Amino acid sequence: MQKVVGREHLEVIAINFKEEPREFRNVLRANKDIALTYVHDRRGAISERYGVTSLPNMFIIDRDGRIAHVHRGYSPQMLEGFVNEMLELLPEEVLKRPAGT
Repeated sequence: MQKVVGREHLEVIAINFKEEPREFRNVLRANKDIALTYVHDRRGAISERYGVTSLPNMFIIDRDGRIAHVHRGYSPQMLEGFVNEMLELLPEEVLKRPAGT
């Protein structure tokens, strides 16, 4: 979705939770073809600030920097809901673009 929408309207940030540097580098290598921003939260400061107590967690943050949606856990059935929540936050001009542009 980030590829289609572009970073100016959507940025996906993957925060690695309390893993050793070697393990984090392995995650980067394994996902080198996925254009995300990766952050290494080795000490858990970010997760503590957002109240993360279990994994996975997803926060959808609006253009004003406010948390719009929080999801704890994941299943493939949840994917459509995630996409719809993100689409609701995108500017109208992005939603009106022809598919594939």
